[in-house]
Amino acid sequence: MRVKYMAAVAAASVLSVGLVTGCGPSATDSADPCAAPTEEVDPCAADPCAADPCAADPCAADPCAADPCAADPCAAE
Repeated sequence: MRVKYMAAVAAASVLSVGLVTGCGPSATDSADPCAAPTEEVDPCAADPCAADPCAADPCAADPCAADPCAADPCAAE
């Protein structure tokens, strides 16, 4: 009877330790995503008008500069 009792206690303790260590937060878990941010970010720090949207000329490249008929389609045969 004593052997069965000790086996049951040992099995219960092994399962208890496994559940406690398996279900708890591990050391590699990241911080709580719902926690308040530790540093404030200034939304007005970046100037939205700093880059000139018209700096690049969309018409600088000539779409007709390359001749589509210059390559011989039968040359690869």
